[in-house]
Amino acid sequence: MAATPSLPSRPLIDIVVKVRRPWWHHIINVAGVVYMLGTVSLSVFVWTIFGTYMANDIFLPHFRDAGMQSALIDLFNTALVTANTSWFDITDPAFAIQKSYEGTSTAPQPVFPTYPRSLLFSGKQSLEASVLSLRDLQLDDLGYFTCMYCWMDFKRQWELAHSEQRQQRCLLQKKRNAAMYFEALMRNTDFVGMELLSQGAFDIAYFNEISKTAIGAAWVYYIRAHAWVSVAEEVRVWTQYNLNQFTMQWANQVQSGVEESVSITNAVGFVSYLRIKSMPKRALSVLSSSGTLTSTPTNDYTAMLESQSSLVRSSVVFFALHNTSNNNPHANLIDTYLGPPVNAVTRAIRAQWGPFGNFDLEYVAPPGSLTVFVQHFGAAFVAFIRNVPLVDTKPASRTTTSLHPTPRKWTNTSLVFYGGDPLCLNGQPQPFIQESFGFDSACTHQNPFSIDWSVPKSLFAMAILGQQTVSSMCTLVPQDEKASCGDMLGTALGANAAFQAFVHTDEIPTVIRDIVALEVSTVQFVGRAGHDITIESQALHDRSDKAWSVFGWMSLFEWARGEREVVTFQNDFRDLTLMSHVYRSLYIHSNPNDVGYKLGVTLLVASAIVPGALCIVMVLVLWVWLRRQRRFVGRNWFVFNRVAGT
Repeated sequence: MAATPSLPSRPLIDIVVKVRRPWWHHIINVAGVVYMLGTVSLSVFVWTIFGTYMANDIFLPHFRDAGMQSALIDLFNTALVTANTSWFDITDPAFAIQKSYEGTSTAPQPVFPTYPRSLLFSGKQSLEASVLSLRDLQLDDLGYFTCMYCWMDFKRQWELAHSEQRQQRCLLQKKRNAAMYFEALMRNTDFVGMELLSQGAFDIAYFNEISKTAIGAAWVYYIRAHAWVSVAEEVRVWTQYNLNQFTMQWANQVQSGVEESVSITNAVGFVSYLRIKSMPKRALSVLSSSGTLTSTPTNDYTAMLESQSSLVRSSVVFFALHNTSNNNPHANLIDTYLGPPVNAVTRAIRAQWGPFGNFDLEYVAPPGSLTVFVQHFGAAFVAFIRNVPLVDTKPASRTTTSLHPTPRKWTNTSLVFYGGDPLCLNGQPQPFIQESFGFDSACTHQNPFSIDWSVPKSLFAMAILGQQTVSSMCTLVPQDEKASCGDMLGTALGANAAFQAFVHTDEIPTVIRDIVALEVSTVQFVGRAGHDITIESQALHDRSDKAWSVFGWMSLFEWARGEREVVTFQNDFRDLTLMSHVYRSLYIHSNPNDVGYKLGVTLLVASAIVPGALCIVMVLVLWVWLRRQRRFVGRNWFVFNRVAGT
């Protein structure tokens, strides 16, 4: 086979061809870099905006440091005073507050110590909550448990009222209130411990007489052996006997405490709790003054110990069996045991009101018509301030805003007044009427009756009574207050001219009718020369003294706003529904720690991964691009986010 001739070898030559790129390629390249820088910068910018929302767990920017938390606390505290439903609109002008919340040093809206008592004494608490509250009582608490019982058992077999008149009140007014039955307390507390602590006094006062019958002995055995049942079963027993509430009687032995919070749910369903109210419970035994008017089970059975008397009305040794005659030396055992002072005031109370230790002190909630009208009035006043900002709402003379009116029936200079507080019994005769009772009555001073003036109160009275009636208010104040009263009245009249267009008067007849039905009044122990002290009352709405009614409606306005409270003092000879004095305000400051931040910080850190990674990739790409610009294809910059993000 012939050989194939080989070709001569040739040297290899590298040929580099420089491609001249068109001018628009450089423009696309630069535009791509700008696009990458811009989008990454926007990602970082959006992350910083996101960070303002993640500063707290509610996801509201500056919630803790811009007054928003304080505003929310004030809003709920204002609304809860007059709101008649569990749902309300927080944008309702009726709950608007006329102040700025810029910064963190804004003073909070005042709240009043009447609020926890309105929950405890008004019967708003459910039966389930009442049972749980009873079961939370400690043995020491039972000594402060102020309740004038009507019956021992749910079947009403054994009556416990101290007088026949009170037993009738029980039957007419209190038979559906579980708090009037001793059995309700026995079934849900350490009753056996209380019985042992009494060292036999409890048995002498109650069980010894009840056990004398077979039915009574069986019931005593049953109640001593009773073990707690479930809350639902306990409520079923109560409702079986037609008991639909557990309402305690008003007393000032213990200042009730309350802790209230609102739950705020953020966008991802995380719940934060914001404290809006914190009032500690505390005993006021040193200052307590209601214990002379109304008794406690501890006082009752201790008073029976020496005489071996019974508190069971059907017993032959019932302590007040012959209360209407002089045959029973023990008829006033409880009155004597409570130890009211011996003076003209206490003699008047016994003769004209009833015995001590026999008062029913019943808390009275503001009628719904009044609270609704006060809400609507508040919304009207806010609209008035917003739309007529130039109207003067401050009197020219600010020497005082406190006035001391006297009803016409008590303006006779020959009269003297021993007090206006049934809790304070040692008053000395004074030439002026005095302030009413209060939960915090210390009975150390005899202060004159007073009303603090304000434009909203005056406008409220004008809305109810009319401008002409209010114009007469200054005739009832002392001579040295007439000038300042006239100044205040002039300011109110000037504001009312514009305010009338904002207030609606359709509800007023219902409000007046409800207030008249309650007969809310103030009381005075009045002395006349040569006569015994008389107990006299003055209605707050009095058609025969319209000038006084102006001040009466101002105090009713304060009542609806929680600044005062109303209590009915019931006894055998009369019932008086009395308005308290104005209470000192409390201030609930916001606590920044109530709103957490851990969830927000966690989400913020987690969300930083994407913009952080984009920044790292961008820096690396820019570094490579600056070194090898000619090898970059411009259109590839525009897929940076999709590639780097992946």
